[in-house]
Amino acid sequence: MTIIITAVFIALLLLGTPLYIVLFGGAFLLLKSIGQSELLIALEIQKFQTNPILSAIPLFVFAGYVLAKSKTPDRIIHLFDQAFAFFPKAGSMVVVIIMAFFTALTGASGVSILAVGGLMLPLLLKSGRSERYSLGLITSSGSIGLLFPPSLPVIMYGIFASQIVEGSVSIDLLYKAGFLPACLLIAGVLLYGFITKEKRTEPRESFSLQRLWKAVKGARWELPIPVIIYGGIYSGFFTLTEAAIVTATYVFVMEFFLYRELSLKTDFLNLARESMALTGSILVIMAGSSGITSWLIDQDIPIRIFHFISPFIQDKLVFLGVINIFLLICGCFLDIFSAIIIVLPILLPLVEKYGVNPYHFAVIFFVNLEIGYLTPPVGLNLFISSFRFKKSITELYRASLPFLIINLITLAILTYLPQISTFLLNAVR
Repeated sequence: MTIIITAVFIALLLLGTPLYIVLFGGAFLLLKSIGQSELLIALEIQKFQTNPILSAIPLFVFAGYVLAKSKTPDRIIHLFDQAFAFFPKAGSMVVVIIMAFFTALTGASGVSILAVGGLMLPLLLKSGRSERYSLGLITSSGSIGLLFPPSLPVIMYGIFASQIVEGSVSIDLLYKAGFLPACLLIAGVLLYGFITKEKRTEPRESFSLQRLWKAVKGARWELPIPVIIYGGIYSGFFTLTEAAIVTATYVFVMEFFLYRELSLKTDFLNLARESMALTGSILVIMAGSSGITSWLIDQDIPIRIFHFISPFIQDKLVFLGVINIFLLICGCFLDIFSAIIIVLPILLPLVEKYGVNPYHFAVIFFVNLEIGYLTPPVGLNLFISSFRFKKSITELYRASLPFLIINLITLAILTYLPQISTFLLNAVR
């Protein structure tokens, strides 16, 4: 019966049936097949709604949409450009840092490429970078900030992980575990940028304290935002939900009343509608998938898989290698939200059986799926960049290949050196 239900829903997905219909239908039929009543099924699906962390999602998404719609990206780019004017090949550093910031804030690589990428390409070309390098850097940097707060996928991961395994998986600790790995990913990309050549056609603008101070004053209202988010969360001063409330309120006041670049009459409703549409679709999908997760746990599906593979894979390091291959394949075909919903309920109990630190696995999980955004044939970032810059997808394949290799090397380091992921966790205990 279960095989038939699974086959039907796979067929529905291939036919283009909306994901939330498939998930809710699948949850209902699977739970019904093990004898649960409609009331118990509703309660299973509703479980995740009581999680207080959920309120952070719409607030951070709204803040990200407001910032992307305003002139904040221009001011931040100008500030970083002036701040690193003394640094050789500073353009790459500016692009990576800003793309990481916007990806973390919006929770989606596509938004940062579409909203900020168009501003970054002229900056890199002006600095003497080739078009291929510039396109590859922007495309790869579109997902490089997914481990930083307040990344929406990390929040979703924490909510589902707490439902799947005994004991809660702290979202605050997930961010702490991901900080150094995210910095290592950035360092690898920047190192490649440092060793590649520039063909500058005009003299580099010299560093000037006067111009830097002017840029600081121009972005004076944006500067507290990283302090609120990163300082508040990493220091423990704010919970994630409190940071979301403060950030959304601050961004709203900044753009609508201090800068007055956005209008309450013409912009607020549109931004609220767009951000809430994204939030609503995510929450509906999460609700449906929570029922399927309950069925997987009730039927001990991950345990059965463990008993099947354990005679063949006994070493933890070999297991991690197999997991990387599996996740890289998933990343080629699934976006990060779908992977959390579909793959995590199966893998996380297996990880626990093999004695892998859950926060170390979370880092491996996210880095694999970040790489998946760049992996042919259907890496999401490749198609978004192709659309945004009007380049062929094969051209984006070639441009992103060096960055894909760098990220794979970084993934291997993070997989087999778990201390990088657990260092800050041990430091705060």
